[in-house]
Amino acid sequence: MPFVFFIGPLTPDMRAQKDFLRGPPPGWGALIADDYRYIMPLPMTKKIGLIFSLQPFYMQQLGVFSPYKITPEIIGEFINHLPQNIRFLQLHFNKFNPLPKINNPLITIQQRVSFELDLILPYIELYRRFNENTRRNIKAFKKHNLTVKIDSLDGKTFLDFYKTISERQFKGIFKPKHFEIVKQLLAMQGLLDYKIYVYSAHDISDKVLSVALLVYGHGRLIYLLNATSDKGKSMKAGFGIIDTVIESFAGNNVILDFAGGQLGNMGRFYGGFSAEKFEYSLLKINRLPFFMRPFLR
Repeated sequence: MPFVFFIGPLTPDMRAQKDFLRGPPPGWGALIADDYRYIMPLPMTKKIGLIFSLQPFYMQQLGVFSPYKITPEIIGEFINHLPQNIRFLQLHFNKFNPLPKINNPLITIQQRVSFELDLILPYIELYRRFNENTRRNIKAFKKHNLTVKIDSLDGKTFLDFYKTISERQFKGIFKPKHFEIVKQLLAMQGLLDYKIYVYSAHDISDKVLSVALLVYGHGRLIYLLNATSDKGKSMKAGFGIIDTVIESFAGNNVILDFAGGQLGNMGRFYGGFSAEKFEYSLLKINRLPFFMRPFLR
């Protein structure tokens, strides 16, 4: 199988569309096999003068994409053909990428978990599958007379709320460049092949308590990011937003991809909506000089 590496456009999967990937890292490359039958997008960045390939913020899974069957042998070939000048790689492969067993001290593979929900059924049938705790919290949300609005917030209001809450609740994790990505994504609304939805929960005085940004394309609705104030948490605003999302898209051939769930509390939260857990792989390759390897294991 012939392989080619270059900087260029990617694949039909929304996570690997050129427009969707534009912006987060400084540049993108792609490893192409068998005359474009198989494509592996590679985020490329430079640190301390060396080339790194790191999973971009706000993107859960990349890997190899193809309309053809992907086998462990094919994934192994891609790993073997990764450019040698990539000194450190840390990427999440999508759930359709079965990684082979690899006996190489420079390579490690870990399993991660995420959740997704098929929305093909009518809303009432989906609601019946929610667990008791989730239904109870949705009822509590409704008792507080909160309102969920769709695409009512302007980009600045959404970003200001998301930034304030994220910096307060996740100190030290978010950097200015991460909020710039969200700003760019909002600015490109209407210019891309996919649709961006902004859901927001408001109290009776119209104060924003919770927000969520979802991206839809090719039958997948990705729950990309969210933020909820302390007051919103006490009033179960997050439950209200997801319930509204499910009701909005129920009865359609759409997969709600929660793009997360590795942490136990989030897994329980998504699982409460009857979302199914699946595994995907994290691949690490460390070709850094020996004295630097312990810092990036």
